[in-house]
Amino acid sequence: MKLNVIALVFIFGISNAQNKQIQQSVNKLLSSYITVANIPGISVCVSVDNKIVYSNSFGVSDVSNKTPITDSTRYRIGSLTKILTAATFAKLIEKGDLKEDDFIARYVTVPKELQIIRLGQLASHTSGIRHYGTHEISSQNDATHKKLEDALTRFINDSLVSKPGEKYKYSSYGYVLLGAAIENQQQKSFNRIIDTFILSPLNMKHTCPEILGQKILNRSMFYYPSKTGFTIALGEDYSYKWPAGGYLSTPYDLVTFGNALLNEKIVSKNYLSLLFTSQKTNDGKETGAGYGFKIGVDSKERKVIFHGGESEGARAFLLIYPDEKLVISMAANVFRAPISEGEAETIAGYFLNDYVVEKSPLTSRPYKFMTKNDGRDIEGDIIIDGKKGIIIGLTKKEIPILDIVKDKNEIRIIALSNNGIINIWLTQDKDGYKGKWGSDKPITEIKML
Repeated sequence: MKLNVIALVFIFGISNAQNKQIQQSVNKLLSSYITVANIPGISVCVSVDNKIVYSNSFGVSDVSNKTPITDSTRYRIGSLTKILTAATFAKLIEKGDLKEDDFIARYVTVPKELQIIRLGQLASHTSGIRHYGTHEISSQNDATHKKLEDALTRFINDSLVSKPGEKYKYSSYGYVLLGAAIENQQQKSFNRIIDTFILSPLNMKHTCPEILGQKILNRSMFYYPSKTGFTIALGEDYSYKWPAGGYLSTPYDLVTFGNALLNEKIVSKNYLSLLFTSQKTNDGKETGAGYGFKIGVDSKERKVIFHGGESEGARAFLLIYPDEKLVISMAANVFRAPISEGEAETIAGYFLNDYVVEKSPLTSRPYKFMTKNDGRDIEGDIIIDGKKGIIIGLTKKEIPILDIVKDKNEIRIIALSNNGIINIWLTQDKDGYKGKWGSDKPITEIKML
C-alpha cells in the first residue's frame, strides 16, 4: 500500500496534535476499508473553508501490475456526471440562454406526449421520462453518437412513467434529453460545453469524458468482485449518455467543483438555489432533490447536499455541508463499492470537530449487546481493546471496530462491514449503555451490557 498524502494542513479550530491524530484515524479507517470491503483502490479528498485538509489514496489502480492509486488517478464517476450537467444548465439559465420553464419541444424534436415537458422538470427528475434498466447498459456499446439527439431513439418513443411534474422519478434518460437540448441550443458538442463552463474555468484537469478505445492518462482499471479476486470491467461507448453518466474524474477535482459552487464561481447565489433547494411537484410537495443534487440532513440535522455515481467497475460520491463549508469526495475502482452517505458523513465528522479522538471513552473489556437486524432479535458480543475491537453476531462475519470516539454527548463506535461503515451511538445508563446503530443515521435500538 502506498499513501499519497498531498495535504495534511491545519484544520480550523483544531490543534496540531489533534490534527495529526485525525489524519492517523482516517488513514487507519481507509487502509482497513479496502481489505474489509474488497476494494482494489480508493481515493478520498476533504476540504474545509475552501482549503484541502485531507487527500489520500490507498490500494492499486491496476491489480495485475500493482500500480498504486494516486491523487491523479481518474475514476468513472457514473451519475455524478449529472451534477456537472445540472450546474451547466443553471449557468445557462443565469446567462439567459435557457429558461427553466422552456418546453423541450423548443430545442429537440420529440413525440407529442413529451412536448409539454419543461427543461426544469428534466433537471429535477420530475419529467416522467423513464430511467434505464440494468439490462440495457451492457447492450449500449454498439454505436457512437456524434450528437446526443441521435441517442434519443433508445427511449424517446416509450410511454411516460408519470405525467410531467407529477412525481419525482430518477431518470438518466431524462438527463440525456436535457443534454440534447443544451447541445442544440448552444450549437456545440455537449462535452465542449461542459469544458467551457465547468472544467476549464475551474482547472479540473483530471475530469473528462470517457471515450471508448481512447487512451486516457492516469485512468484506473475497473473491476467487478469475484470469488477469486477481481474481473476487469471493460466499460462501453458512453456517447449515448454523456450528460447522465459518461465522465471520469478524481475526488480532488470533485471537491474543487463543490467549492466552486459554494463560492459562487459557477453561478451566483440566486441560481445556486436551483441546485441546493428542493424542487416541488405540481401539487407543491418537495422532492428532496434540487437540480442534480439530493438534499438531506446528517445525524445531527445539519443540511447536506450530495450525489453518488456508479458505473462499470466504479463508484464515486460527493457530499457537501453548505453551512459548514465542508466538501468531501470518495471514489473506488470496483463495482458497487460501499461508498455512500454513511461513509462520507462518518469521515466528515472528523473534520467538523464532532469527535474527541485522543483516547477511547469505553473501558477495554467484552460487552454483551442486544438489538435487531432485518427484523430479527440479535444477541452478540462487542470486544473492546483500546480504540479498536470486534463485533460478533451482528452479521454473519465478525465486524472490525476501527475507532471509538466521544461524539458530543455520545460514544460513537465506528466499525466496518463488507457492506459499509456501521456506526453505534451510545449513552451510559444504569445497566451499561444504550443507544442506536445504523450507517449514516441512528436508526435501530441497541443495548450494551
